Amino acid sequence: MSGSECNDDHADRLSAAPAVRAEIVDEKSPLRSVALVLVSFAIFSITLAAYHFVIVRQTIQRFAVVDVAELYRAKEAEFSKIIADPKATDVDRVKAMESAQRFAKDLQALIEKLPKECGCVVLNKAAVMNANESLGLTDLTPQARKAVGL
Repeated sequence: MSGSECNDDHADRLSAAPAVRAEIVDEKSPLRSVALVLVSFAIFSITLAAYHFVIVRQTIQRFAVVDVAELYRAKEAEFSKIIADPKATDVDRVKAMESAQRFAKDLQALIEKLPKECGCVVLNKAAVMNANESLGLTDLTPQARKAVGL
């Protein structure tokens, strides 16, 4: 093999190498198609995740419960104790009646205010079957007790 044949052979190999590289990135190459599919899937996944965590999570409706019957029972017990007390005066009984009327108004106002404060739908606990924390329901009864003075 002479020097010129060797150079020709080397030149042929070098000229063939770009052709192979051109095949890999050729527009009809299956590798390019797979790469485009993977990039498209990645963009779609990122967009879907952003939509879910930014938009959907903010619009998910939350629910809470208040045991209105418990609040009424507590107020009724307090009222009955004063009314049934033989040592209670008429003034004490009138105050108990006024307190019961004020309680009803305060409870109504609280029921209207709670959904705005918690950003959720507030349901009467008696209307929800198996209302507990495992269902994702927040029990606002303790806060309601404090708000109406029980």
